[in-house]
Amino acid sequence: MKRFILASTIFCICACTTLKAQIPGYMGKRFTLSYNAYMAPNIGAILGLNEVNMEEKIPFRLNTKHILEADYVIGRRVSAGFELGFMRHNVPIVYDQFYKPDPQSEWYSSRAALGEVKLNGYAVGFNFKFYGLFTKNALAPLGSYLVLSGQRLVYNLNDENGYTASGRNDTTTIRNITAKNAGMLLAIGFGTRRIYYNKVSLDFAMTSSIAVALPKEESYNGAGDFATSYALSRHLLMYKIGIGGLLF
Repeated sequence: MKRFILASTIFCICACTTLKAQIPGYMGKRFTLSYNAYMAPNIGAILGLNEVNMEEKIPFRLNTKHILEADYVIGRRVSAGFELGFMRHNVPIVYDQFYKPDPQSEWYSSRAALGEVKLNGYAVGFNFKFYGLFTKNALAPLGSYLVLSGQRLVYNLNDENGYTASGRNDTTTIRNITAKNAGMLLAIGFGTRRIYYNKVSLDFAMTSSIAVALPKEESYNGAGDFATSYALSRHLLMYKIGIGGLLF
């Protein structure tokens, strides 16, 4: 009888351990809610682009994209995430400022000047993370991963001083330019995920994206193209730092 009880106890312990190990997730928890900060350098400032007569340069800025992500484990090595985020930028732009050296003259001169354009937007999308490509961790979706994602992008441009208007002869004649762009983003990236204190999730990744946000509405021809080129260049290479918590 004692042997039967001992054998039954060992069997129950092994069975419970096996069942717990078969549950996808980290210690049985599948759902993670996190905040992710995506950062991208200002390519124009790094390469010295958009300089006019060497008088003004695009200042260096770190562009950011803020994403709230709800991530759910659907397998031992796969998780699916829903993303909701926003972007808010004051975009520096170097332009030719035209002026009259002599008020009595009809001739214009130009000089380089630095202005800013407001570009705000939001993103809604999803992603899939595939773990175990570089490590053989089969117990939980942790460690290195490959991520594939898609997002719906919407950008609103507000140019109060007309900096995005090209080919003008007087900076005071074109103002309050607006544009609305909408499009899609497809991204691929590599990252790593760690769990601390069985509750806190830290995530680091690098992603490369193709972002196309085509003009839908624009008050001045070409303003939407400015927003499109900005969205494309800023999403080419981004770095992500994320922090979240295991909920259940």
